[in-house]
Amino acid sequence: MFEYDDTSLVKTGVSSLWLNAKLYAAADFYVIPSLKRTTQAKFEQSMIKLCSQFKSTQELGELPAIMEFIYENTVDEGGSGLRETAVKIIVLHATKLFDRDEGFKGLQNIMEKTGAFGRDFGIALLKKWQGFRKVQCQQCRHIWADPRPNIPDVHCPGCQGLKHHWEKFQVE
Repeated sequence: MFEYDDTSLVKTGVSSLWLNAKLYAAADFYVIPSLKRTTQAKFEQSMIKLCSQFKSTQELGELPAIMEFIYENTVDEGGSGLRETAVKIIVLHATKLFDRDEGFKGLQNIMEKTGAFGRDFGIALLKKWQGFRKVQCQQCRHIWADPRPNIPDVHCPGCQGLKHHWEKFQVE
């Protein structure tokens, strides 16, 4: 197992995301599976930390270039590689990223430059929402989605009124 401090280079201007993405690509090229696993885990930790922050950072601005690098220098590993890890985290935090102007423009830029990312992002979003049912409150007309096959008697997120038999109020 490989161990290294991916935060020590931040002082020199190299972000942990860049370092781990480049090390992953090298480990992939030289077929070093244990280094790939280590760099992927460290990349995932750094990415989660970056996407969960509410402030702008240099790394957030670099995200389009990092994603472009990943898509140009790694292969699609059928759900287990660095591409999939990055897309999973971006989808998980997409709402927050889209709420930031630079995050939205960055995601747009990634999709324009890297069509494969746009495809993977779209598929991941569809999978995330697959199985959700949209229902509409008959009192306030609020529409919301729920992943449960049988929605229990719950309060409407719009008017906070307790509602029964949500399955009768499903909408397209």
